[in-house]
Parts: sequence; structure tokens; C-alpha cells
Amino acid sequence: MFEKLIQLLNSGKTFTQYELSEQRGISPETLQSYIEYLHRKGLLSQIVMGAENTACSGSCKACAGCKACAAKQPSVMVPVLWEIKDKIEIK
Repeated sequence: MFEKLIQLLNSGKTFTQYELSEQRGISPETLQSYIEYLHRKGLLSQIVMGAENTACSGSCKACAGCKACAAKQPSVMVPVLWEIKDKIEIK
């Protein structure tokens, strides 16, 4: 069930959840449940991104990197990133 997802994650590339769900042929909601399961099993780590980690010039007023927007809406537009802890062997 997870083999194709594991292969994609092991590739080292960056994917959006939409891209992963498309390549797996599942809904984004189902993919999210897979990610949560792998996280609970200790195979994925969430990378917490904050305003200080975004590549914003500070004047777009549409992302968390913009200090004006971050003060008003601290978690809007902040990406949620996941990384595989170690390459997972598929048996």
C-alpha cells in the first residue's frame, strides 16, 4: 500500500502533497492520512517553517515571511514540509 509512496520519498526530490497524491492515484486527504501514519511510526519528520525561514522580501503582504502579515495571521501560507528520516527499504 505504501510502496510507491516510499519510493517517491526515497528519491530525495521535493513534492507537493497534490503531486504525490496524483502520482499515487489517491486523494490528497488519503495521502495526508498516509503521511500522518508514517509520522506516527517515526519514519517521517515534520519540518517546522516560520516567517524567519521563508524567502520573502518582506513586502509582499501575502505570506508568513512578510512581517506585517505574520503579525496579523501567523500561520497563513506557511508550508508544511516532511522529510523521510532514513531511506526505507521496501521488501
